[in-house]
Amino acid sequence: MAMLEHMIGPGDKALAPPRDDTALVAAVVSSQRLRRWFAGSDRAARQVAEALCLLSDPTLSSLSTILNTKADHVRRVLDRLVADGVAILDGEHVVANPGLRPAIPHPAGLGPSLRPVLEEMTLATLAELAKRIGVEVRGPAKAVVDEVLTVLSTPARVAALAEAGPPGTVDIVKAMSRERLELRIGYGGYQPPQTDRSPEGWLMRRGLIITSGWGAATMSAEVALALRGGRPFEHFDPDGPELSARAVDVAVTDQLGAERALDIVGDVALILESWAETPGQLLQAGGLGVRELRRLAKMTGRSEQHVARLVDLASFAGLIGQDESVIVPTDDYDRWCSLLSGQRWEYLVYHWLGAPHQLSLSGSMGPSGKPVPPLAGRTYEPDAVRRRLLILALLAQLPAGAAAHPDALAARAEWAAPALWRGGPTWPVQLVNWTLGEADMLGVTADGALTPWGRVLADGEGRHAGEALQQHAPPVAYEIVLQADLTAVVVGEITTELRRQLDLMADVESSGAASVFRFSEASLRRWFDAGQNSAALLDFLAGLAPKGVPQTLAYLIEDIERRYGKLRVGAAQSFLRSDDTALLEEVVRAKKVARLGLRLLAPTVAVSRADPDATERALRDAGYLAATEGEDGTLIVRRRAGRRVPSPREETEPDLESDVEMDLDSALDLLMELEGDGEWSP
Repeated sequence: MAMLEHMIGPGDKALAPPRDDTALVAAVVSSQRLRRWFAGSDRAARQVAEALCLLSDPTLSSLSTILNTKADHVRRVLDRLVADGVAILDGEHVVANPGLRPAIPHPAGLGPSLRPVLEEMTLATLAELAKRIGVEVRGPAKAVVDEVLTVLSTPARVAALAEAGPPGTVDIVKAMSRERLELRIGYGGYQPPQTDRSPEGWLMRRGLIITSGWGAATMSAEVALALRGGRPFEHFDPDGPELSARAVDVAVTDQLGAERALDIVGDVALILESWAETPGQLLQAGGLGVRELRRLAKMTGRSEQHVARLVDLASFAGLIGQDESVIVPTDDYDRWCSLLSGQRWEYLVYHWLGAPHQLSLSGSMGPSGKPVPPLAGRTYEPDAVRRRLLILALLAQLPAGAAAHPDALAARAEWAAPALWRGGPTWPVQLVNWTLGEADMLGVTADGALTPWGRVLADGEGRHAGEALQQHAPPVAYEIVLQADLTAVVVGEITTELRRQLDLMADVESSGAASVFRFSEASLRRWFDAGQNSAALLDFLAGLAPKGVPQTLAYLIEDIERRYGKLRVGAAQSFLRSDDTALLEEVVRAKKVARLGLRLLAPTVAVSRADPDATERALRDAGYLAATEGEDGTLIVRRRAGRRVPSPREETEPDLESDVEMDLDSALDLLMELEGDGEWSP
């Protein structure tokens, strides 16, 4: 089966189809591999395998009876088990792989058999239990055990015993009959004596539940089957529910999917560019705070829940990392930015497919009643990858122009691989909806239908998915149009490097298929703040604008350069002033006071990076008779105070001045090493 091959791999089959019983026994492999087969199988195959474990001498007829279906339905599913080496068919008889029973310890969710428990009882204890359920004690113990098992395997007798119990008994019985559950009958190390006054005691004293460990009890397989009406499964469907679909406009869905895919790429870049300027702050407990999420949501125009998922997506892709308590882009982000939009999207989607976590958990409501923050600790989910692959495989079964109904998709997905949807962070139906919602957000699907690049992914040609999307992306812009009204028009996709350069000199007025940037004195000042000059700017613009640079823009750039830096602002803790210019030059060059960082501003004025007191002490220690000047330019008079001792209750204040410098630079380990040549793997 194609789905089975995709989920567990062609090399993971239980074993090659054996020729006879002897070959089967000789070819038996470990139960671990059979457990993998069972975990990746659909509900029909699982039910047939579980029925084989329940029957002592299975035949097509007995399998049909226990599954309450037609023999040809069982035969179709059984043929798949034979092909996978799980069983062989000898006429009407079915021989299960000997490793199957150990691989399925609780078939159909049933508990242990009641017979061994009854056989271990003393005759007196067995007789008391038999009287409570209406069995006349006569003959040897084996006969009594058979009589008790007959009663506790009869649906009407078991139901009557449960209904006769104290309040709550029927509820417990119904819950424990549906699946194997353990009932707590003790408290810590204390196990109270069981009486008919409690539901637990009533059930235990009649054999409806049996001890499964200290302080715990479970329901036996015979009793549970009786309560299920003798059927281990409510329903057997050999082919699974139909994946119903509805027609959609291919052109509309493709356009919608392309917009979403390209928006994801743009918004991830926007978030990470903002963190490159101002790193995102992490909460002390871990994760990104609500305030930062709201800022990002406002910046991208998305909901806080969507932004939370984008942040985790960037983390899965190794584009962001933690430095102390802040979030900053990694080196991989720069490499990612050098790619075209289709390749960047492909990279993100590959890491989404390979992420061992459910992306939609971020932003969802947690047990505390608050949204789960992104970048918080996550529980490893080994089935998350298979869930996504299964959803894509099911959608790929539909033709182009057909979209799956969400409820039908959920039903089909649960039938196709029941084990994948258990034990996750939410209910199975919600897990299916989460996975489909993530695919929709990423542009893999649109309105429930696979996009062309999504179909490439589902077909296993993921390295060409970015190429398929790139065909729907705007052409890459290599030229700009500069206009006399101090605007620049860029038609097509702007590369990240060009966008960074334009952001350094102009402000965005509008974006889309054609982006408009406006130059102003304030925006152009950013270019000069970055240490550039007018010649470099004019050369850069002239190289991009085939029609040249308008005079209005050139004049503005040259005028700003003439005025830029005429006034300069710097930092200094203190200054030195002396009419003796030679002395001041000597002091500035003196090695003994080099730590002060003295710098001449004028022949008679120098500045120091140390405060006035520290500067004066250093100069005097070096042999210079420096004096401190007040704010009004006069010398500060210092009088030496008389010697004193501290008052009885007066505390002295320690000197906390220190010149220690701390190096805060740290290297970020890359979260993932990217492959070269623009090809990526999850």
